[in-house]
Amino acid sequence: MVIDLTRSEKSTYLRFLLLYLGASFILMVLIALLYYKNEKTLYYDLTKSNMQNEISKITSQIILSHMSGSSFDKESLLEKKDYINHHITLCYILVK
Repeated sequence: MVIDLTRSEKSTYLRFLLLYLGASFILMVLIALLYYKNEKTLYYDLTKSNMQNEISKITSQIILSHMSGSSFDKESLLEKKDYINHHITLCYILVK
């Protein structure tokens, strides 16, 4: 069964199809942008929380060394991978 469409029906059909596909594409791009923005915010908050946790640990080590009268080894902090990775990640996020 073949349906014969007139020229105006064909052009109307094509315009409707293009409008539908264009609107769908725009909607998907909008959803993707909102998802990206949300994930970026969540990642920033997680990194900030991890950095605050590291700072809290370092602060407690400094206070403990001061209270016990021993010296605090600052060089050992820079050798830790966790500290460096979090610091680099937070700086990268803040620059953007």
